[in-house]
Amino acid sequence: MVTTEYVIDFKEFHKDMEDFFKDHYECCEESRAEYKALALDVDMFQDYIDKGIYHVFSIYDDGELVGYLNVTITKTPLFKEPQATVDFLYILPDKRRFGYAQEAIKILEGDLIEEGISELNLMLPEREYSDYVASSLGYTRTSSIFYKVLGE
Repeated sequence: MVTTEYVIDFKEFHKDMEDFFKDHYECCEESRAEYKALALDVDMFQDYIDKGIYHVFSIYDDGELVGYLNVTITKTPLFKEPQATVDFLYILPDKRRFGYAQEAIKILEGDLIEEGISELNLMLPEREYSDYVASSLGYTRTSSIFYKVLGE
């Protein structure tokens, strides 16, 4: 059975998951990773958790860690309710293709509904599986994110 657990102590979580964070960055941000090393600010992450902006969850299957996700919840001047965005979703390499991402998103959706949030955005990497994951959960592509290294 898939469950999620809210991460309260990000420093401890990161210590256990650091290698996965690096893999996640390198595989999902290939073009950026070519010129810029990951330099995660653990204290800032914790500060955002403490302020209720970042919500990091470990994903488990029958007590075994299979991945993690972060949802950012922020107020916006565009709508009366806060906006929720899954900024990152990572399933451990040997646990992929078992539906864990979909199950974790379904759990998150239920939690957000209970909090009075009615929309969730998924920010997924530009990969062949992203459209499948999103559409299988009923999400619609609304935009693409582009980046540029300034000064080049």
